[in-house]
Amino acid sequence: MKNSVGIIVNPESGRDIRRLTTMASTFDNNQKLNMLERLVMSLQSMGVERAYVMPDSFSMGQKTADTLKARGKLEMDISVIDIPLTGKPVDTMRAAEAFGELDVGIIVVMGGDGTNRLVFKSNRATPILPISTGTNNVFPYLIETTTAGIAAGVYIYGYAGDNAIQRRKFLRICRGDFEDIALIDVGIVDELFKGSRAVWDTKRVKEVFSTVARPEFIGLSSIAGYLDIVDFDSPCGAHVILGSKYTVKVPYAPGTVDSIGIDLYERMEPDREYVIDYGDFMLALDGERDIIVKNGDGTKVILGLDGPKVLNVSATLKSAVSRGIFKRG
Repeated sequence: MKNSVGIIVNPESGRDIRRLTTMASTFDNNQKLNMLERLVMSLQSMGVERAYVMPDSFSMGQKTADTLKARGKLEMDISVIDIPLTGKPVDTMRAAEAFGELDVGIIVVMGGDGTNRLVFKSNRATPILPISTGTNNVFPYLIETTTAGIAAGVYIYGYAGDNAIQRRKFLRICRGDFEDIALIDVGIVDELFKGSRAVWDTKRVKEVFSTVARPEFIGLSSIAGYLDIVDFDSPCGAHVILGSKYTVKVPYAPGTVDSIGIDLYERMEPDREYVIDYGDFMLALDGERDIIVKNGDGTKVILGLDGPKVLNVSATLKSAVSRGIFKRG
C-alpha cells in the first residue's frame, strides 16, 4: 500500500556506554513513545491510511495505538507487524524487509546511524525518513516528528516535487566473499575486543573512512570534518590516517574535545578500492565496533554514490507550500 508508512523505533538507541564515558544525554523510551504518538497524529492529519510498526520490547506501536484510541484521537489504522521479536539488530532488518514486501510508501526510522544502516542492508528500494534518537548521529535528521509526519504525507501523495529524494553515499567493506556496509564512517580500531561496541577512545583508532566531513557533527567522521568539508551531496568521501605529523582539535564526543594526531588526510574517490594493510584489527561501522578481522590484509573500503534514498524534508515541504496544498478556502 503506497498510502501507508512503515515505522521503526529502535528501543536501544541513545543508551550505550557513551552515557558513562562522555557527557552524552540519555534518550529514553518514554521520549520515543511520545515522539511516535506525535508522528502518528501528523501522518493521520495528512490522510495517511495505515502505519505498520516494528514490534519491540517496549511495545511502542501497541502503546501508541492504545493511548490515542483512549483519547478518541485515532482514525488511521496502526498495525504491529508479525515478525519474531529477538531484541537484537535482526529485528530492524526483518522489519525493513517486511515493509518492502508490504510496499509501503516510505519508512520512518527513529534511531541512530546504526539503525539506518541495518534498514539499508535489508531494504535498498524503499525511501526512508531518518529521525535522530541515537548518540553520535550524523545520518538522521534532528527534527520534530510532527513536521516529519507532514513531510512523509506530502511525499506519499505526490506533492513533494522532483528533488524530494536524495541519494546518499555509503561505504562498502569487502574481503573475499565477505561484504558489509556503513552509511557514515568505517573506523579501523587497534583492538580485538568488542566489549560495549561503541567507539569512545580515539587512541585505539588507526584510520577513518567517511562519507561526509562536517565540523558540526560528532563522532569519527568529525575528525575529517575539522580538516575539510564534504557534504552529503559531494561526489567524494574522506579518509584520515591517524598518526603524529600534526594535530587537529576535534569535538569527538559530547563534552569531549581532543587533539588528535594525523598522518594523512585525503578525499575519497568513488569506486576506488582503499586497501587496509594491517594484520588483526576491529572494524567499527557507524561508530560501533562490529567485526573482528584476523590477518586482514586485503580488506578494502569502497565509496559508493548509490546509497539510501532519503526524503529531503526541507525540499518536500517547500514544494508543498509552493503548490498551496496546505491552503483551504
